[in-house]
Amino acid sequence: MAFQKVEIRDFQFSPPPVNTLPEELRTNEADPTIVAQVTFKCLMPGDLIWLNGLFHVTNEANSIASVTHIIKKNGSDIYRAETEVDIDPNDNEGQIFKQQYVDQNMTFQSNVTYSLVASSDISNVFRVLPVILTATKIVEGKNRLY
Repeated sequence: MAFQKVEIRDFQFSPPPVNTLPEELRTNEADPTIVAQVTFKCLMPGDLIWLNGLFHVTNEANSIASVTHIIKKNGSDIYRAETEVDIDPNDNEGQIFKQQYVDQNMTFQSNVTYSLVASSDISNVFRVLPVILTATKIVEGKNRLY
């Protein structure tokens, strides 16, 4: 039985935001807050991109908030989730939002940007640190293991 080798060819990560203060999430889903983004200069057919995102939010509104968090590839949604954040101080302070997705590239592409974005259905919902977005490019290896 043969196993196909894979290689990690590239690793991209988003540095922490310059603004370390809490940032209010936009309430317009068509124009969301960019949490983090990474760019690959070149993707080949068959490349896999393993994306891991993490950020925290706090709800300072007087009602339950619905937060939409999305991973975009060149502006198109490839991962989408919606999470409720309640107003109980013991529950909402620094609530963790985690995303993980594997994108299989089917064509040659250059300057591919993956973005982690978020929006809230109400005001007074804030993104707080830490923020992490990593992208690992995995390609098929040239040799086989036997």
